[in-house]
Amino acid sequence: MDGIPPLSADSPPPAAASPATHSPVPDPAGAFRAILDRLARGDILTEAEAETVFGLIMDGAIPDTLIAAFLMALRVRGERPAELLGAVR
Repeated sequence: MDGIPPLSADSPPPAAASPATHSPVPDPAGAFRAILDRLARGDILTEAEAETVFGLIMDGAIPDTLIAAFLMALRVRGERPAELLGAVR
């Protein structure tokens, strides 16, 4: 690859990415449960809502059991384009 020097055993490891900065959510688990309730009713999340939810997941603010329930709810109902866009932001 042009412009990228090769790594050697003497090279320091690459710097870690800075943590994501998401708007603070006062009660992450409560907000997450509200989203789960909406998904159970078949509601579609906005891109901003999906971005917030996936940000909470990536920040480690949500227990694994709630993450599993969220992912299954998306899969059963079917992921929508806006939700996928929010997930990758």
